[in-house]
Amino acid sequence: RTRLPHTMHQPLPITSITLFSTSIAYLTRAGTPSSPTTSFLFPTPKINHILKSLSISSKVAIRNITYESKEQNRVKLRSGDDTSFWTALKGVLVHITHDNGKGVQGFVMNQVRMRQDNGTDVNKVQLMGHENGMIQWVDVSKIESMKIMDERMESELRDSLKERKVSRIVVTMAEGRTPMRMYYSMPLTVWKISYRIILGDEEDDMQQKETPQGGSSNQYVKDRVYGKLMGFAIVDNNLEEDWDNIALTLVSGSPVSFDHDLFTPQTRHLPHLPHAIQSVTADDIRNIMERQNQEGSDSNPSEPPGVMPKFARGTNEFKKRKPQRAHSIAYSESEGSEDLFAAPIQKSSTKQESSADMFQYKVPTKVTIRAMESALVPIIEENVTFTRVALYKSTQESVHPLTSLSFHNQTPLTFEAGPLTVSTARGMLLGESVLQMRKPQEKQFIPYSQDSSLIVSHTSSTFVDDYTRNWSMKIQNNGIASTDVSQVRTVKYTILNRSQDQQKNLLIQHEITHSHDTECYVNETRVPCMFSTKNFATYQIPVAAKETLNVNIMEVKLVHRDFNFRLHLPEDHYKQWVQNKLIADTGVIRQFDVIRQTAKEIDTLQSQNAQLIPKESHLLSQIQTYRQNLQAIPGSSDAKETRRRYLEEMASLETEWRAVLQQKQNNVERIDELKKLKAKMAEDIVYSNSYSRPSLQRGAQ
Repeated sequence: RTRLPHTMHQPLPITSITLFSTSIAYLTRAGTPSSPTTSFLFPTPKINHILKSLSISSKVAIRNITYESKEQNRVKLRSGDDTSFWTALKGVLVHITHDNGKGVQGFVMNQVRMRQDNGTDVNKVQLMGHENGMIQWVDVSKIESMKIMDERMESELRDSLKERKVSRIVVTMAEGRTPMRMYYSMPLTVWKISYRIILGDEEDDMQQKETPQGGSSNQYVKDRVYGKLMGFAIVDNNLEEDWDNIALTLVSGSPVSFDHDLFTPQTRHLPHLPHAIQSVTADDIRNIMERQNQEGSDSNPSEPPGVMPKFARGTNEFKKRKPQRAHSIAYSESEGSEDLFAAPIQKSSTKQESSADMFQYKVPTKVTIRAMESALVPIIEENVTFTRVALYKSTQESVHPLTSLSFHNQTPLTFEAGPLTVSTARGMLLGESVLQMRKPQEKQFIPYSQDSSLIVSHTSSTFVDDYTRNWSMKIQNNGIASTDVSQVRTVKYTILNRSQDQQKNLLIQHEITHSHDTECYVNETRVPCMFSTKNFATYQIPVAAKETLNVNIMEVKLVHRDFNFRLHLPEDHYKQWVQNKLIADTGVIRQFDVIRQTAKEIDTLQSQNAQLIPKESHLLSQIQTYRQNLQAIPGSSDAKETRRRYLEEMASLETEWRAVLQQKQNNVERIDELKKLKAKMAEDIVYSNSYSRPSLQRGAQ
């Protein structure tokens, strides 16, 4: 339907707009007004936001900013040259009363100017009869009333008239012809985003496969697909003003914003002061002020100052937005898993800045959007490498997995959540999906179609007692041991690849219930878990062409844990149990060896100390003998040389004696240290099973 044409002209054009994802926009107007007084027109429903946030920047002072508190514009039917009203009603069913109560009902066709016999021109509207199809002409100047029979058009006209209500803000500067800028916020439509992935064709050498040597079906094959990721922002200009070459910034986040009534004049009830003012005392004035304050606090105006306003939609969402689950999976990659997301990147021209939980796209080029129109603005264009996989969930009903692209965001940009279309460079549609919000270095699977060449079915058994996997034991130096009793359920997957010449890379996402541990076996060969989330464990299964695989995933559930017995397990018994594969060696044998070496070192040090004791006694005896001999030597000059020789020999013996004492003390300290280490290692010895094979059932029992 044709809308009512209306465009609001402002003295200063819009130069930049920052659009938030919470229906808030921050606008900038810039220019040089022709006079000191500049008048702006704004929609009345949005005037509160403008009064709340309006700011002006200029080299000269601001003298005054005024606005009209009440102003209404009404659309009237006129007999002049304005035909826009009837143009908007073209094709609409109406009922017109004219010429003293005459009524006619029909569809509006046109409005023309016709010349009468007396030479005057009149405006007439052309109607086609609702029932008989008769064409009639009605003089516009003689229309008394009109009713629009189309309810939708009537509602649209009401809304349009309501939107035409504007308020005037007049800015007075100290001087004219001076550049100035005006900033303010107001509600606008939410900007949205949609993505396209354009994959290269095999004929153009855009697809590469990395196959390990040998080509075994049990080895994983990386199916690299090169493509381009494009993002378009959907921006709606619902203002009555064109956006001509503006700087556009798109922000994803939840800034605090609210509506506060500043436009409506408010008054408060004032108390009456008696006429005989000479008789009013200070106490009377104090009582009047207290009563006034009490009445003011009890009153509840629409939006009084000081009252916390109601927040707008989304403004109380201070936490980080969580990505929706939908059909995509976000996860953290575990060690040892295949890197499905390695991708070369090319920097986009769109600049992005981040602050806390908000990020913004700055469109590099100027944008033009006419009034009441919308546009798709390109903001992302990246060359990305994907990995094509087949994704199967144990909870899905279909037997065919979903062909998916593994995406690793190796760009510096944050991608806002939005719908996504996957196609080829030759124009073939492959499917659609949803891209969740992804920050740099985050990953996601993007499923877009079903892979009919793969058929996956699964059956589940009930939990049963399994004595081959339920035994784990921890033994301390005091002999206390604990055992874990578990149950096992087996889920059997049957996979058939009907492709004649193409190997498939299947990812099975097995649902985890009650925090069970899982193990995956392909033809009795254990497959490591690629990665796991809170609800799913994912295993990668390569399936060769025309191959059928049987995959068993076992869920191990802990039933209870016992601490009810003691067990003394010497080293020789432990080694025998490990040799018989009743339990797995978790490094205990090495700990026993270290303990043995420590004990051997302790014995060596103790033996050294035992040998040092006689030597210490012998040296001490010699030193005592020299001291006695020194006392027996006479003090004559002939014995001076003998005294000097005795003193030198006694000093040498004392030095050797002190070295023996120091070595003995060092050995004692080292022995104490080794004894503590030995006791600590003995306490840390742990015995546990490694989920032994079924042939060990008897030994485990």
